[in-house]
Amino acid sequence: MRIGRGAVGLMVGLLLALPAWAADDIAARAKAGQEQEARPENKTYFTVDYPPAMERYMTAVIRNCLAAPGAVVENFVIVADLDKAGRYGNIEAAPAQQTTLCAIQELRQLKAPPPPSQPFPVVIDFNIQP
Repeated sequence: MRIGRGAVGLMVGLLLALPAWAADDIAARAKAGQEQEARPENKTYFTVDYPPAMERYMTAVIRNCLAAPGAVVENFVIVADLDKAGRYGNIEAAPAQQTTLCAIQELRQLKAPPPPSQPFPVVIDFNIQP
């Protein structure tokens, strides 16, 4: 799911480099999440059921992560697996830095509607536009 937000100020923060294998794993998982979203049988889930949970999540990330003092405001991606109860697990983000770690913490607190199938990978692509 692509998410864009405007009017976010640029701040300085700490950027941690990911090992190459981790970046490859995240890219593969992001592709699996995108493929899951594109499947016709998941259309209702991603257009009707899932957006309210994402709206709550985005509000929390903007308030608690992107607006935090020292936040690094740049594009990032989060990959996760939804279990049958709608809880997020196996969460990873790239690049790994203070803001993405905060966004992971916010995602761990969120519960989405139960997904239509298992396994159910999801990708959240933050496209930050100042």
